[in-house]
Amino acid sequence: MEENINNELLQLIDSKKGRSKKQSFIFKMKDLLVKDLACRLPYNNTWLRIYNYTGTDNQWTRVKLDADVWKKIKESKFGLVHVRAELKPVAALDYREVDEIFNEVLGSQEEADKYGDWIKFRCDGDIEFIFNRRSYKDVQKLYDWMYANNVDVNHLEDYALTMVWPPLSKDNLKDE
Repeated sequence: MEENINNELLQLIDSKKGRSKKQSFIFKMKDLLVKDLACRLPYNNTWLRIYNYTGTDNQWTRVKLDADVWKKIKESKFGLVHVRAELKPVAALDYREVDEIFNEVLGSQEEADKYGDWIKFRCDGDIEFIFNRRSYKDVQKLYDWMYANNVDVNHLEDYALTMVWPPLSKDNLKDE
């Protein structure tokens, strides 16, 4: 089974990068996924889809991220092509969510206007922010909100490590 996982991963890499960069690309993908999921552990609300998780079924199983699942991913017990996080792209945030972020990070509109602070959510999925008179703690509030609300802040989608948003129905999934 591990050989099949590796072959599928190599095919994915071949479609994205040249053969000479495979190992560094695999390491980068895994490192990014492990770090991202570690940041989400304290919030206890992130769901993953793992293919053939139990070893008995050929389907995606929905699993809640916890320390044990994270450790298995970190130790490569699951192949990267068989792990997908249920994360929302930044570009899919709605106006209510953007207002919530603005209020939590920048406070009142008057205060933000006074200092010339702003947050811009770009259509390419990136975030631009200007905090003229803010501390690092204010920037951390932004990331805390993003992790707590399962937003893909690290662009895992670019590496095919997320599921389609919005999440699919549970009809064809098993919950662990």
